[in-house]
Amino acid sequence: MGALRHRATTADERWSESYYFSFIDVAQNTSGFFRIGLEENAGCSNVWCAVFRDGKSLYQRFQFNLPYCAASLSYIAVGGLHLSIAGAGLYAICFEDRQLKIALRWESLHDEIDMHKAMGGLSDAVARGHGARLW
Repeated sequence: MGALRHRATTADERWSESYYFSFIDVAQNTSGFFRIGLEENAGCSNVWCAVFRDGKSLYQRFQFNLPYCAASLSYIAVGGLHLSIAGAGLYAICFEDRQLKIALRWESLHDEIDMHKAMGGLSDAVARGHGARLW
């Protein structure tokens, strides 16, 4: 298993590792997020991409039941979403399909947050069987 990845903590088929990256471009009044879900026990992956402009949804794409990706986050590609580490707290995020092509140089505003540690006992109640990292 690659860098920054959790191992499944339960045999539950719904167990999922999540990586979530949000962004905002104030000058363009554009924001959005990318989420990669890796369902180790179910053997599949999923992607959620959303872009908003002027407070309205410009684009949303959910892709479920994609082939499982065991790659590290050094470079991972799932359903048209490509994520690679470009340096400490710096990522290259690219997404492309028929309706949208986007490439971001994404820089974190804070250190990575392991949501299980940050949420304590609440983690099991809200995201049971879910490994999550937030940047």
